[in-house]
Amino acid sequence: MKKFVLTVLTVLTCGALQALPAGNPADASLYTNNFWFGDSSCDPCDPCGSWCDMFDIRLGFYGDYVFNRHLHTRNVDADVQTTTLATNAGLIVVNFCDWIDLFGTVGVTSLHVRTTSDAWLDGVAGTANLMTEFDFSSEMSYSGGIRATLWNCDCFYVGAEAQYFYTNTSANWFLDYVTGGLTYFNNRNASYQELQVAIGCAYMFVNSSNFAFIPYANLEFSGVHWKLDQAFANRNGVSLNTPSLKADKLVGWSMGMTALLCDLVGVTVEGRWANEKAIHVNGQLSF
Repeated sequence: MKKFVLTVLTVLTCGALQALPAGNPADASLYTNNFWFGDSSCDPCDPCGSWCDMFDIRLGFYGDYVFNRHLHTRNVDADVQTTTLATNAGLIVVNFCDWIDLFGTVGVTSLHVRTTSDAWLDGVAGTANLMTEFDFSSEMSYSGGIRATLWNCDCFYVGAEAQYFYTNTSANWFLDYVTGGLTYFNNRNASYQELQVAIGCAYMFVNSSNFAFIPYANLEFSGVHWKLDQAFANRNGVSLNTPSLKADKLVGWSMGMTALLCDLVGVTVEGRWANEKAIHVNGQLSF
């Protein structure tokens, strides 16, 4: 009954199921213990099994800090130098039979862009080497996804995941070094969306004190659509246009480590490269 109540609360409080980053590909098969009911390993051949053994719920913290998401302007055809994102969120996971995770986050994301003016100041001549900055206020973000263990042999795991991330950013201010003008905005929205699929492998190292380390690696394929499309005049009257942005590199990779205690509580740290430079941390407790 307690699991049923938690499942209902999960559906009501999480409009989407989880998202970025890739995470440990073995996550769906690691948390086989349970805070309330003890060992919750799912064995379909167990004659004493029940529906309570088929699923459990994990709650935790989700933090993702992107130092540079490599983006490209759509119509000006130029690279954006630096795009930073920071997300702090709550994590909810529903696991089925130690095989599939449905996971979701609800939190707050902030973004900031710094690049040369030729990336998006359409129609302004002679500004190729001048810097601009675009700042966005912290807004609510959602993400959702699914992760599954595809194959397991002893301590070796192969898994895959798919996930979606969304936030409706709000433009805060724009600083261009073309004229030295600082432009403030009032509720200029610009939706940011990201879709990703990944496949990876992990290996579990266990010691005698019920403590395990699970290093892992993922190959990721992702796309970004940031509907920036801001047209405005700065304080000196210069007309500026900032086009929508897309991912500059579609393929990336990540490596990380999960520390697991009693198959019940775990902490994961992950680094991502190629299509972005980022650090991810999360902590989970199985109920």
